[in-house]
Amino acid sequence: MATKPLPKVMAWDKGFWESAQKGILSAQQCEQCQSLQLYPRTVCLKCFSRSLSWKALSGKGKVHAFSTVRVPRNPAFKDDAPLIFSEIELEEGIRMHANIIDCAPEDVEVGAPVSVVFKPTDKEEIHMPYFVLA
Repeated sequence: MATKPLPKVMAWDKGFWESAQKGILSAQQCEQCQSLQLYPRTVCLKCFSRSLSWKALSGKGKVHAFSTVRVPRNPAFKDDAPLIFSEIELEEGIRMHANIIDCAPEDVEVGAPVSVVFKPTDKEEIHMPYFVLA
């Protein structure tokens, strides 16, 4: 049986995973220009500052786009199919990718409200973000 790949916690994204363990969705915020960014990086994408901190987000948003994956390329995800891979526009104005869970693919539509949930993994420090229809 194939094993699901999991992220490796790096210095620049450690704050994201620490928040996720507590059930909080967070994003980096630049201390220079105040812009938010997801996924974590070593510098601000707007002004290239290295002064980044973590800001807790509401965890709410709307479906911006989605695709239903009925046959995952990685066999480790076979039992999870169909996967509803989505781009979520968060209330704070940034977007992130995650799967929508606990619903049928036909229940999802662009503009549908969603909220984040976290699920533990085999690695204690990794709690993966997913979205559910609100």
